[in-house]
Amino acid sequence: MAEIIKTYRQSIPAMRFIGKKYEDGDRVNGSFGAKWGEWFANGWFGEIERQIDGDMKNIYEDGDAYIGLMRGGRKTIKKPDNT
Repeated sequence: MAEIIKTYRQSIPAMRFIGKKYEDGDRVNGSFGAKWGEWFANGWFGEIERQIDGDMKNIYEDGDAYIGLMRGGRKTIKKPDNT
C-alpha cells in the first residue's frame, strides 16, 4: 500500500480544469489508474500542454505536475459503522 511521506500547502491562482468525465464503469480493477496510462499513450496531456501560454512552473510551485480530480457525493461516501 502507498504511504504518504510529506504534505504541504501552497497557493495557486484560479484556474479551470478540463478533461474527460469517467463513470464507475470505466474503472479497471476498481481504479482509474489505467485512464492515466491511456492519456499518456494517446498524447492527450501533450495536446493540453501545447495550449498553455508560458511555463506553469513560474505560476505556482507544482505547476509542472498533473492534477487528477475525483468528485464524490453523498451516495459515494461510506459512513463509518457506529456499532
